[in-house]
Amino acid sequence: MKSDLSLIDFVKELPITSEDTVFVSSDLFKLALACHQQKIKFSANLLIDALLAQLPNGTLVIPAYTDDLKSGDCFDIRHSKPNTGALSMACFKRPEFIRTSDPFHSFFVAGVQKENFANLNNQSTFGTDSGFAILHKLNAKAIFIDVTLQDSFTFVHYCEEKLKIKYRKFKAHQIHYTFNTGEESLITHQFFTRKKGYVCNFHQLENQLEKRDILKSHSWLNSTIKFANYNELYDFISEDIALNKARNVHKFSFYEYFRCTAKQILSRK
Repeated sequence: MKSDLSLIDFVKELPITSEDTVFVSSDLFKLALACHQQKIKFSANLLIDALLAQLPNGTLVIPAYTDDLKSGDCFDIRHSKPNTGALSMACFKRPEFIRTSDPFHSFFVAGVQKENFANLNNQSTFGTDSGFAILHKLNAKAIFIDVTLQDSFTFVHYCEEKLKIKYRKFKAHQIHYTFNTGEESLITHQFFTRKKGYVCNFHQLENQLEKRDILKSHSWLNSTIKFANYNELYDFISEDIALNKARNVHKFSFYEYFRCTAKQILSRK
């Protein structure tokens, strides 16, 4: 028997209002499987439709990252596929979404703030004029569907760059960039990357955010949805960097240090 539930019911349980800016990070496998078991119609496009219907005066933002690019690689804003999952790939084909220009961390955006995002021209992927800065300025809502912060919380690096932490450094990448017009150009783009031996520690961060009740959660079928406001996230991370030496954000790993050192030595041979 077909369930009376729908993805509209799923979205209505999210803590968002009609005027919010909402950034959704997701792994849709568990939600899709649960919907199939309950005879609920499911697709990435149906979920996008439900989210947009809940935000008639708001904005929906979906990551469209190609953050595995290296210096010398090509990025075509029209055709380079994001590596951020099914929701991103669905947005890729929908005309109501624009794609922001950052070659590493572009966003798909639909709604009232679309033009603000479309006008971005940041030269540093986590800079104070980037899409992450707009999320902070608007106090957007972060929604995590069946993903951990360790696998999805790129906003941390915007906080780190803004606060000029010492365990990361700027690295310039030369990217062969193709614009919406089809024009091609070699651009230089900055990436605030971690120094050798340092690794992200977002499992610890996630635990602390939940203890502070900044990151809240609820379940729908077998899916776990977590959510928070970006202002509160930024304030906690800033406090941890200033007063706790960022211990809830990063850690030093001797294994990672020696792994990177060995990789560098082997690459020279």
